Amino acid sequence: MKYYLIFFGFIFIVLSSCEKDDKYYSPYLVETYAKYLDSLDLHCPDGESDIYFEGMIKGQQVCYKDGIENYVFKYKFFSSVVTDSPNLVVGSKYTGLLYQIVLAFEPIYPRPNGKESLNIKFPYFDPNRDTVEFLDSLFSINKHRLKSINDGNEMVRNKTKFEVDLMMVDRGDHGERGNAFLISTIYGKQSSSFVTINKVERNESDDKVFYSLEMTINCKLYHNPLFKKEGLWGEIEDGHVVANLLIEK
Repeated sequence: MKYYLIFFGFIFIVLSSCEKDDKYYSPYLVETYAKYLDSLDLHCPDGESDIYFEGMIKGQQVCYKDGIENYVFKYKFFSSVVTDSPNLVVGSKYTGLLYQIVLAFEPIYPRPNGKESLNIKFPYFDPNRDTVEFLDSLFSINKHRLKSINDGNEMVRNKTKFEVDLMMVDRGDHGERGNAFLISTIYGKQSSSFVTINKVERNESDDKVFYSLEMTINCKLYHNPLFKKEGLWGEIEDGHVVANLLIEK
């Protein structure tokens, strides 16, 4: 959500510009993040799927395939609160709501603790904007930049840049929603990174629009400094994505 992006950016500046103190970190989150990093099993499983990601991640050939090895593809709509403050406090000015579409390759439910998902987050758009018009406009542009904390205050309201992350979840003892650990493009420089729209096929009926999409991702993924690790974790190189979206008018 927008609130969390603003908050993470604020903390990143604090931790990077002063001597770090252990009081800034949660020992449980630091330990859990390190454990999940060590347990990552990046690989390319056997099997074929019409919807997939395939590319190099951190120097290894990696694939996520819909319906293979308990992974599924989903596209999701999220709404995000925008404020002029790094956190939701009394006196912060509410400046609106933004929508976002996310393409996700994720483990099937119930999601195992520490099992990663790959999330490709489209730029934000206004709620009063028609979704089909937004996607038509987005897909008409060949190359797109990626959002970075180095963009400064512009990052939190940017409506032109993508985000990409690997997300691991600690669901807690009861299997409910818990802590999310992101290795993300937003935590570092992306000057040479792009999401490239290679091919779009569009079919329209009276009440729906079907998109068949092919795109390529080249970007850098960084640690979240809240978990006592900083800097570059790895890169996605020649990440080829084939996906479908069905949008109701």
